[in-house]
Amino acid sequence: MGAARLKIVDLDAGNQPILSEDGDFGIAFNGEIYNYVEIRTELEKLGHRFESHCDTETVLRAFMQWDKECLAKLRGMFAVALWKKSARRLVLARDRMGIKPLYITRQGEDLFFGSELKAIFVHPEIDRRLSLQGLD
Repeated sequence: MGAARLKIVDLDAGNQPILSEDGDFGIAFNGEIYNYVEIRTELEKLGHRFESHCDTETVLRAFMQWDKECLAKLRGMFAVALWKKSARRLVLARDRMGIKPLYITRQGEDLFFGSELKAIFVHPEIDRRLSLQGLD
C-alpha cells in the first residue's frame, strides 16, 4: 500500500502507510474522523499506546481492537484500506455518505484502489474506460 498525505493534524508524525509495532496490521487512509479523540480515549483505556496524535493511527488501532466492526464507530469522511498481513486480508471501506469516494479496479491478479482516480491511473496498465457493468 502507498499513500500521499495532506498533513493537517500532527504534521511531524502520521506518515502513511502506518504499521502496527509487529508489522501485522497496516493502514492507508484519506479523510477525517471527527470523533477520533473519543475513540482514542476508549482504546487507551483498553491498553493501546499511540505513537502519533493523528486520526489515522486511531483508525488502525480501532481495527486491531474491533476488526471491521470499528467502521460503525467512525464519524467523518474517509476512504480507508486496512491490511492484516497474517490473514492476508484487505478491508476497503468508505464513509457511509460517500463523501470520500473509493475507486477499485482489478488488473489480472492485482487489485488497485484509491480515494482519487488519479491514484489508480498512475499505473500504466490501467485501462481508462468505464465498465457499464461496474457502473450498474
